[in-house]
Amino acid sequence: FGLTETARWIMRHKITGPKAGGAPLLLVLGTTEGRCEQHLINTLGPIELWAFSTSVEDVLIRTKLYGRLGAGRARRLLAANFPGGSARQEIRRRVVLLSEKGDVNNATVTAVIDQIVEEMVSSTKVSLEQLQQQDADKKKAEQEKEAALSAVRR
Repeated sequence: FGLTETARWIMRHKITGPKAGGAPLLLVLGTTEGRCEQHLINTLGPIELWAFSTSVEDVLIRTKLYGRLGAGRARRLLAANFPGGSARQEIRRRVVLLSEKGDVNNATVTAVIDQIVEEMVSSTKVSLEQLQQQDADKKKAEQEKEAALSAVRR
């Protein structure tokens, strides 16, 4: 790519993957006036953070919720409960707490994730119903808009 030494240093030390504060990137532009390299932070919302999270714990909790709720609803629920885009700290906190209490059977990452998933699904049934209603309302509004546009075109 013909990167400068500074750009190579940024690639090695600053491009670390998405975090709560955003996703670092190196923008390289070729313009009529020359080349420009810029280190940027692409800020992401909590839903996007959850979509892009790659830690083992986050992928596991996200996958389990996808299976129960579908991808869109799962990400919205995760974003509402863990807006930083990760549940890793909460999972680790619970594993340590259960270990200290001597509850060895439930002090595993998988068991804690299962518990969090159950808590999120059961405690948010009303929220899930609201999300379903919002989805239905949005779909209806889109259909009405399309019908109105079709009528205007005729």
